[in-house]
Amino acid sequence: MGFEHPAFDNIRSIKASITGQEIEEGKLLSDRFFSLINNFRGFNDPNFDLQANKTLLVDLLDFEQNICSLEFLYFFYGYIARMFLQTGDVDKAIMYGQAALELNTRINDLNGVGAANNLLCDCAIAHDAALVGVEYFKKTQPHLLDQISYLEQMPNHNAKNIKKILARKNRPSTFKFFETKESQKKEESIRFLMIAQGYSRATAKKYVNKYTPLK
Repeated sequence: MGFEHPAFDNIRSIKASITGQEIEEGKLLSDRFFSLINNFRGFNDPNFDLQANKTLLVDLLDFEQNICSLEFLYFFYGYIARMFLQTGDVDKAIMYGQAALELNTRINDLNGVGAANNLLCDCAIAHDAALVGVEYFKKTQPHLLDQISYLEQMPNHNAKNIKKILARKNRPSTFKFFETKESQKKEESIRFLMIAQGYSRATAKKYVNKYTPLK
């Protein structure tokens, strides 16, 4: 076992404080997200505030790139996907939606899986690929036969393009940190060290690679 660099003592002493701050920031972002979602009545609604959606998207992406506790991304990927959908970028909406679906499937979070499937359904429906969307809808709500029948009658002329986007293997840049538990913990250590010690990413990464923190 490697020895622990003194910097990790400092990390341990303030980690709880950093995590608490991130929880508060995450809650504020979640509140803003659900406020927009709950008031969404369609893109043609005169009260639809595109700029508010764009602003939240920027803040969510910043949170993704800087958050130390990567578990937040299990549901924040879905938030980001929804904001991409509501700001007109279906490619990135699907990319983040698929990442959310894959992560939540791994941990068998049925609520997270359901939310991701609904998001991908909405991406398809909103871009005239009804029959593609219905397949995702059926995975979580197969009993809603009347609604399934209604959705199946919606425009489907863009199905080929949406299927092409869904077939891509593109994922968010942060998704690679979930390849293994070790890669996730390593990235979290780098991020905590950057905040706790004010190190650059390169310096933090050097220390994490060299020293093994105590568990």
